[in-house]
Amino acid sequence: MLSTMDLKDEKIGMHELKQRAKAYYTSGGDGDGVLLKMEEILNAMFYDKPEDVFGHLVRLYKQTLFTVVVVAETATTVLE
Repeated sequence: MLSTMDLKDEKIGMHELKQRAKAYYTSGGDGDGVLLKMEEILNAMFYDKPEDVFGHLVRLYKQTLFTVVVVAETATTVLE
């Protein structure tokens, strides 16, 4: 992950930083298609014209949440 210190230490230009952000959000990897999903949400919101924009966003985000399933548990004794 790129931190503020990385920016200062490496003196990354804004253009390179934007390119990295674009690659992250459009890669479908860690960004997981964030830009496309945000575009869908904003387009839907434009047509819905909700009075409470942020409440509307929360409801839409709740629809995209994943259910966490615990498959296994392990324990290790560290100190006795």
